[in-house]
Amino acid sequence: MKVIGCDLFLDLDIFNVPKHFIDELKEEYIVKEVNTYNSDDTDISDVDIYFGNRINLDLIEKMPNLKWIHFGSVGVDKVLKMDKDIIVTNSKGTMDEALSCSALSMMFSLARGINHCYDLRFKNDLSRNSMNEYFDKLQSVYGQTILIVGCGDVGNKVSLVCETMGMNIIKITSKDNLDSKYLREADFVLNLLPYTEKTKSIFNKKAFGNMKNNSYFINIGRGETVVEKDLIEALENDWIGGAGLDVFEKEQKLPKSPLSDNSPLWDMENVIITPHIAGWSNNYWNKQIDLFRDNLKRYEKSEEMLNTINLKRGY
Repeated sequence: MKVIGCDLFLDLDIFNVPKHFIDELKEEYIVKEVNTYNSDDTDISDVDIYFGNRINLDLIEKMPNLKWIHFGSVGVDKVLKMDKDIIVTNSKGTMDEALSCSALSMMFSLARGINHCYDLRFKNDLSRNSMNEYFDKLQSVYGQTILIVGCGDVGNKVSLVCETMGMNIIKITSKDNLDSKYLREADFVLNLLPYTEKTKSIFNKKAFGNMKNNSYFINIGRGETVVEKDLIEALENDWIGGAGLDVFEKEQKLPKSPLSDNSPLWDMENVIITPHIAGWSNNYWNKQIDLFRDNLKRYEKSEEMLNTINLKRGY
């Protein structure tokens, strides 16, 4: 009987694989709960298949029988340097709708000053006079320009909405160069980039310096693509108008907030922060389970699998 290792067991419900699916898997497989924070708790030397998000190279060394890794996320950066002949698949396609909704929510909230209204509400000062300070920052999205960096399925969904609002849309893929002329034109810069050696720290002081001082930076891609201290400097010095951030350069471990407790970003009124949940929705696990179940059947039959990642070519 094959053994499936899984790290999707946490205190937070949204990160917990549903019990009914684990019970289903246990009818044909041995399922081992993997504590990635203390992997010595469980003997995982017999694991054939790994299903989770927090696998790393050290953990892989403890699984000599490992044949297939499935990520419950799109990013597979934790295994980019792996040199073993192991199948890697990701969850591309399961979060596109949620991610596009998150990107658009941040874009509209920043443009319309919803973040400022939210702050003023908790200061008991939500009057029209209190918005005077922010009046010149309120924008109409119609006719503005959005630069979508790392455009794929999520970017295309965002584009459909932006097109209906008469926006100018610039798309570049993860393999294109981040040209300064695009940054200078954009009212919104949406970062959807995965983390690779090429995309690491691509949003830095130079990039933010090329953006318009009333433009907004939105990141729901990978935190490591941004030099966070440069972003903070850009926000503090009004090089850009604001930011919507769901991911961060160095994320803290669960159950803490991913953003470090002492980050200056917490106190910035022109910044929207969400705790790395842009891809989550009430339909997430249904899609995730369908994908893993389908790929499990393909794996057992030695058929072509969905969302296979070629680590040598990048992704």
